[in-house]
Amino acid sequence: MNRLALVVLGLVIATPLFAQEAAAPPAAAPASDKVVRAVFTTAVTNRQPADQVTSLKNDVQQVYFYTELKGLEGQAVSHKWEFGGEVKAAVTFDVKAPRWRVWSSKQLDPSWTGEWTVSVVDASGATLAQAKLTYEKAGQPGQALVPTPGTHVGPRSKN
Repeated sequence: MNRLALVVLGLVIATPLFAQEAAAPPAAAPASDKVVRAVFTTAVTNRQPADQVTSLKNDVQQVYFYTELKGLEGQAVSHKWEFGGEVKAAVTFDVKAPRWRVWSSKQLDPSWTGEWTVSVVDASGATLAQAKLTYEKAGQPGQALVPTPGTHVGPRSKN
């Protein structure tokens, strides 16, 4: 009985050593006080990102970059899409309100695997925020999807 008690006590004490907390999702931390959010997503629904991705498999060929801006009314802001040190696209938006949400998308060729960067740039060329996405061959470790708070992911119950 004492031996059994020691084994159980040992397991109880050792369990926290082997337990792992779930990794926290990567933060969509703003790079400046003008950029509230700057994230990659697989879709935009009701003017909100459906999820937040940091990597995608190359069997997914479209990705969006979503930005929420504040205090830039009347200014122009661009999304600058870069791959391999080369600007692949630049999309400019006219900000028309104190809080403005914009997104651009990119059709990705499956051969363009590697790191993508999108920079949020103001009219003077200053970078306000930047995010990176790893585009990888299908069959490599899974893509990271982080649901946006308040966004439903998965089947809905009718109850």
